[in-house]
Amino acid sequence: MSLALRPLRFKDMEELGLTLVDESGLALRQVMRKARQRLKESGSVIATSVKTFLEFTQANPNIFRILFHERSGTTRALRVAVAREIQYFIVELTDYIQSTGQDHELAFAQAEAMVAVIFNAGAEFIACKPKQRQALEDRAIMQLRFIAAGALEMNNKNKHSANAR
Repeated sequence: MSLALRPLRFKDMEELGLTLVDESGLALRQVMRKARQRLKESGSVIATSVKTFLEFTQANPNIFRILFHERSGTTRALRVAVAREIQYFIVELTDYIQSTGQDHELAFAQAEAMVAVIFNAGAEFIACKPKQRQALEDRAIMQLRFIAAGALEMNNKNKHSANAR
């Protein structure tokens, strides 16, 4: 007995778009898990995460294009769905940063800034020429290190201020 595959049916383009955004978000979360697995083998959290994310965008450019394009898309439902998926990404990163000793507020602000940088790098990465990709990767790593260093400095100042009281 063979199973016949039925074509997927969507009531409208918005429903199709929402399904694509959900699938894209799932793929992004899988990328984060893959990056965490790779961290066990590598020393640099930022470099490993950037390389993993950019490899993902290169291998799956359409998934990334959907998220980037619909972030400011024409329908509110799609904008909300993309914002939700990006928020999941930020929350997971916030949890990781907090596990390193940052307080929640700083960890969340750091995660938001980092996600903004990496999403912009991803959009540039899929549009740039192969010769430019290494320079873009290096720049994203440097920018994320700036953010991490600034957040660490703020965290240390906050702890110092709290201890001085």
